[in-house]
Amino acid sequence: MKRWLEIGRGMLHDPIVLFLDEPTLKFDAQTRHTTRECIRQLNEEMDVTVLLTTHDIEEADALSDRVVIIDHGEIVAFDMPSALKAQLVGDIVTLTVTDDEEAARLAETLGSYPWITAVRCTG
Repeated sequence: MKRWLEIGRGMLHDPIVLFLDEPTLKFDAQTRHTTRECIRQLNEEMDVTVLLTTHDIEEADALSDRVVIIDHGEIVAFDMPSALKAQLVGDIVTLTVTDDEEAARLAETLGSYPWITAVRCTG
């Protein structure tokens, strides 16, 4: 109820921009759905721009026209959710090897596994 009160309090002055930090954190599924609908209505019916932070990618997808992904303080992606999802090709694992010969052997070994789709060595 506190989160609902915070959203309501934020709307008291008819803002044009509303900042929400993890608005559905620790909510059960039904309350999360209801809160998302409320946020969607604020945006669509009251023409409020909503900026929200979330670690929930489903929430970002459901509520956002644009998504910014920040890693260690740096913007690493900015686009529509559908465009960002289209870029996903699988998991990426980065290994650091100091010996060039060892790196080449490791790349050859990893490349032999059928479930590894690409191996790339960079200087």
